[in-house]
Amino acid sequence: MTLYVYLTPIEIATRLFELFILDGEMALVRILLRMIELKQKKIMALEDVELQKYILSGIIVECTEQYSIGALLDL
Repeated sequence: MTLYVYLTPIEIATRLFELFILDGEMALVRILLRMIELKQKKIMALEDVELQKYILSGIIVECTEQYSIGALLDL
């Protein structure tokens, strides 16, 4: 949960917290795995500090802008 909230915009963090309350931590894990799957090529291309920044907040912001939460939950 901490990974999602600290560096994530409040609108996204609020939505993710709602999912956590409704479905538990497995919903967050499923979303995170889906994000990694969708952005695998970009993750593999980044190194060091850029990779750390992207994993901490960039991937979450990018994925929530491109995909709905429902699409991210659909494994």
